[in-house]
Amino acid sequence: MTYKTANAEQAAELCRLGATDQELAEHFMVTVRTIYRWRVQHRDFAEAVIAGKEHVDKRVKRSLYSRAVGCSFEAVQIFRHAGDDDLVYATYRRELPPSAGAALQWLRLRQPGKWVIREVKDEQPTAVEMIERALARIAEQEPPKPGP
Repeated sequence: MTYKTANAEQAAELCRLGATDQELAEHFMVTVRTIYRWRVQHRDFAEAVIAGKEHVDKRVKRSLYSRAVGCSFEAVQIFRHAGDDDLVYATYRRELPPSAGAALQWLRLRQPGKWVIREVKDEQPTAVEMIERALARIAEQEPPKPGP
């Protein structure tokens, strides 16, 4: 597919909806490399993709923050009385408590130097490590004394 100026508008809208570069490629029926090339060669396309992704990133950022500190929102429960076809809509306020996982993720993103993700080493040693440990133990033992 060759690039068309309408692609920029479509890309912006798709990115505002959360589309990834792979999903853009699927929409335009091209490869991801073509999407990257269009971003380099066509300024309008690059700006559209960046603006669309920034929009959705800001929305996710707000949602992550709300989840980290706790939030409330209006929700609707729909009921039907037995033997009656009429629906009853009940609006209520739903409270979500603060989430430690969301708070930690927020801090890791905002202050990466202070909130480093430490790698947890696998508790099980590899075969090579086990052999090296065994050889080290053997080397530490005293040599056998000559017999009588």
